[in-house]
Amino acid sequence: GSRESHSTPQVSNRVRSDASLSSHRSGSSSRHSAGRATFDDAVRHLDRGRHARAVRDLTTLIARARPDDADDLARLHGLRSEGLLALGACEAATADARRALDHERAGGSGRNPNEGSDGERSGGRPEVLDAESGGVLRARATCALARSLLARGVSHGLEAMFDAASDLSRRLLEEAADASDGSRRHERAVAALARVRDGAEEGSRRLVRYKELVTKYETSSFGNKREAMRVLDEAIEIAPDNVEWHVRKLDHLVRKRRWFSVANHCERHAASRSRLDGIFVGDLRPADPFVPGMPPLRELDDRFFQDAGRSSGAVPVHLRTLGPSGARDAAFRLPPEMLPVYLRSLRLEMRFDEAELALSAIEEYDAGVDGTATVCDPSDLRRERAKLDETVRLRERGDAQRGEGFHDQAIKLYGECLAVDAGTGDAGGGAGTGTTPGILKRQSSWPAASGAANAGGRLHAVLHDTRASCLVSLDKLDSAAAESGRALDVHSMYVGALLRRARVHAALGDVAGAKADFTRFIVLVEGARLHPHPPPNQGAACHFDMPSEVTDGQLEEVQAEMEALGIKSPAGGRKAGKKKTRGLNPFSCLCSKKKTADQVADGKPAVTIAADAAAAPPAAGGKPARWPMGRRNFKRG
Repeated sequence: GSRESHSTPQVSNRVRSDASLSSHRSGSSSRHSAGRATFDDAVRHLDRGRHARAVRDLTTLIARARPDDADDLARLHGLRSEGLLALGACEAATADARRALDHERAGGSGRNPNEGSDGERSGGRPEVLDAESGGVLRARATCALARSLLARGVSHGLEAMFDAASDLSRRLLEEAADASDGSRRHERAVAALARVRDGAEEGSRRLVRYKELVTKYETSSFGNKREAMRVLDEAIEIAPDNVEWHVRKLDHLVRKRRWFSVANHCERHAASRSRLDGIFVGDLRPADPFVPGMPPLRELDDRFFQDAGRSSGAVPVHLRTLGPSGARDAAFRLPPEMLPVYLRSLRLEMRFDEAELALSAIEEYDAGVDGTATVCDPSDLRRERAKLDETVRLRERGDAQRGEGFHDQAIKLYGECLAVDAGTGDAGGGAGTGTTPGILKRQSSWPAASGAANAGGRLHAVLHDTRASCLVSLDKLDSAAAESGRALDVHSMYVGALLRRARVHAALGDVAGAKADFTRFIVLVEGARLHPHPPPNQGAACHFDMPSEVTDGQLEEVQAEMEALGIKSPAGGRKAGKKKTRGLNPFSCLCSKKKTADQVADGKPAVTIAADAAAAPPAAGGKPARWPMGRRNFKRG
């Protein structure tokens, strides 16, 4: 894990007298009663989860505090560190927790209720604890410091911090039982100590697990790619503010050509960072992770990606996408290491409106600041702008030629559109840069362009399938079947391409090929009735024209078509007008992993072999598609 230069705070098991803070508070109230009310509001906001409001109130109080008032600054920075940590501003939380501990050590009179008679009341009982001062504050700040460092991917020295916070909170809780006077103040202190104790113990467990994940990632070859994703996801869950883990996950997804998942991960991360808008004012301004003067939020909201629960029927968070305004907001809130790959994922997923609005807003911002600040590397933006413009231009020209019946010219233009991403390597130009020479030439014509599938994404799946449609119109059925297969290589559950290839096989007299594709179609559709949503990072790489979108009427038409060809529907399938009576084996027709990939499709299934059938891309802005689960996880749900 990352290492940061820091020293473990020396947390004493002895507690400074809270009597000194009581007198300090009286003086503080006499100095600015309005400030005291704001402090109460800030504490109330923090307790009720309104962290952004609490941070803003505490920042105002810090600006009002006297520089030599160490006790006041200790409690203000200590509470603000907890609010910043809850919002995900971990670097700022680290700095605040350290300031709180420094001020706490410098302030007070050094009296201690746990050490002899100096710290006892006249009745022999320890002073009642306070949730925002003394030993309670020290325990809270120490725990917040350790947690914020762990969230940033730092592991060195944290074990001692968590142990110190846990030991101190436990000691104070034991003494609190004797000191309780039933006051609300004391009850709040006890509740705060209990949270510190539990948080420190949980932090210790997460620290151990994080070290295991770091070791596993650095030493394993990960022949099982799903295991690699599980390690990355768990590491990001523990250290969400460490951008290196996010970049590693994006690189892994790009190598697997899962551009939908790339965009989804970037948007979820940007949404979580949207909570930071407006909190970096006053002394927090130097810690602002965003470019100065960026456009305000319009649509992005972290609640959009909060899980609504399975019973609600909502689309899972890993299948949700933002609209154009949300994508624009996300672009400004992503770390610069993640932004280029996000912009490319929007284009390859055919979210052209989102890509255009995000790029235009960034270009406008860069032009307005005269080079004094940039959202990311300008060369990356220029490269993606050129690719977006070229992709849209070639695709629109190809659609126009196809609409006028010039299918040979359309095939050529679609091939050139595929070639826009040639030369980016098998990493697809992800968070790193590819160097593999392009397979396609700029003036490629049919039936070339097979290597363009290296980039993947909805765009390439649709382009290959549309080329297949044009080849059917030109009666080049062998080439059409091959082109549909390339679409299925990109999107393994592309039902439109799957049906097109099945019908081409039937037209060529290849009964075995037609049977394999038709059967695969039935299996996917029946399986999607039971399992419409896949687990994260599993199933098809794309999420459009999915088996779950096929209606019962379309399924019955395909089954009738199979019967006309003398092909028997797989066991468990629906006969026309009849309900299935027993479970379907979704993998009864699969012979190998490669054949699985070759037997899938995308889009609403067509019912004829017409050239236009299932070739048109689905409407932009639709809801994310749903799918059946992968082979191993199909029955597990």
